[in-house]
Order: sequence, then structure tokens, then C-alpha cells
Amino acid sequence: MLIKLSELREALHSNIQNEVIRLTDKKEIYLFPDGRAWNYQESEVKDKEGNVYIEAVFSDVTKQYHEKINLTRQTEKLKEISRELRYLSDNVLILTREREVLAAKTKLHDQMGAGLTAIRQSLAQENADYSNAVRLLRQAVNAIWNDNQYPLEEGEFERFLQDARTIGVKVRCTGSLPKEEEYAHIYILAMRECLTNGVCHAGATELFITMQEDKDCYHICITNNGEVPEKEVVPKGGLYNLSRHIFDYSGEMHIQSMPYFALTITFQKKELDHEEGIDCRGSEDAS
Repeated sequence: MLIKLSELREALHSNIQNEVIRLTDKKEIYLFPDGRAWNYQESEVKDKEGNVYIEAVFSDVTKQYHEKINLTRQTEKLKEISRELRYLSDNVLILTREREVLAAKTKLHDQMGAGLTAIRQSLAQENADYSNAVRLLRQAVNAIWNDNQYPLEEGEFERFLQDARTIGVKVRCTGSLPKEEEYAHIYILAMRECLTNGVCHAGATELFITMQEDKDCYHICITNNGEVPEKEVVPKGGLYNLSRHIFDYSGEMHIQSMPYFALTITFQKKELDHEEGIDCRGSEDAS
């Protein structure tokens, strides 16, 4: 059946014409009732005498069409799996943090027992020095008191500061948390990791946190006053999980071991945001 070019164009540019569906506005691909997909193209051709004609060509792209559908489904499935893995990663970090904080609290409770034992032994001796035993006991009792004051209704950063007080660490913090919630959450996870590691492995009593931002990036650097690492710090356990979490959000993490330990994290800003972040300048927790 012969048809005019104008009639063909009019039929093709209708969204639905005789159950033929145009699949996209950018490319002229049409799905026919039998399930086959066709790509339509026009081009000018000339004959030997120089006469110009319009060539209309339909190409069968059914295979490519169905492959694209399958690829789209697989992509969505992978995104779903990625979201589930990120959720599991968050839970691993939270469980690791809770376990390490519990270990630090247990250590202080043990110190309380050691202080009571030392005082009992000192009472049996003349001219005994009670100062060290009293210091351990006072530190442990102070930790228990702080633990009972846990601010359940406060935000993540406030709870971090409370945990630091509980295990006897003074936090000196300058700068503000990132405006993006996910970056701020990772910052606090890093603070907690450095808090527990600093207490358990370096005997730290102070944590120094510096947060900065410029036109393009967010930066945080965390150090402590504990002992210098005896060898290069290799990410494992909580630090390894933290690094994977940072990588998931396209961030970078660097660990400095000498001449002192320092953890640095950098995130590229997604977009300019004029909202204010949580200002931590001047924050100081004393136990």
C-alpha cells in the first residue's frame, strides 16, 4: 500500500496510532503490537540527475530493545543490593562502635575494682600512699556517673561527647559538621572509632578534632595525646569498615602513623548549600 510521506510522519508522531507506541522522544523507536521494535530514520538521497528524494527506513531493533529492558532491570537490582549492603555496613560500624565503647567502660570498671583493692591493701600498711588508688577510683566513679547521664534524646554528636566523658576523655573540637547528613554521620563514626582506639591502644586522655570546609571539599582531622604508634597503623576491624563506608560515599581516608597518629577524611561537596551545620567550635569535654 502506497502512503504519502506526510501521512507517514503524522502517523509516527502520534503517541499511539493503531496500537503502535513511540518509546522515546529523543529517538524515533516504535513498538508494534506484535512485540517488535523498529527504529525509523529519514535521509535525503539524490539520483543521477540530481533530483532529491526522502528515504524512509525502518530498522528492526527488537533485540537491542529487550536487552536494554533487561539491563535496566539488572541495574535497578544492583542499586537495591547496593542499598542493602550500605545498610549492613552502617550496622557493622554501629555494632563495632558499641562493642568498643563497652570495652572501654569495662576497663574503667576494672580500674574501680583495682582502686578499691589498692585502698584496702594500703589501709593495712603504715604511711601508705593512697593517691594513685584514689585517682583510679575517682576516675571510675566519674565514668559511672557520666554513663548514667546519657542524653538519650540528644543528637549523635552530643551522645558522642557524652561517651567521651564516660570513658574519661576530653574532646577539643573546632569547626562544624558538614551540612550533608550522611557526611556528618560518617564524621561522628570516625570520631567514635578514634575515641575508642585512642583509649584502648594509646592510653589517650584528650581527642583533638579539626573540621574545615572550602569551596569544594569537607575535611576532618582527628588526633590524640596518646602514645605514638610503635609501627604503621594498617586499617583493620573498625578502621577498615570505616574506610569502606567512606569509599561508598566517594570520600578519601588517610592515616598518619608518625610522628603521631592522625586520621584525615575528605569529601567532595555535592552542591552548594546555604544551610548552617552544627558548630563544634570550642567544644570541650572534661571528665
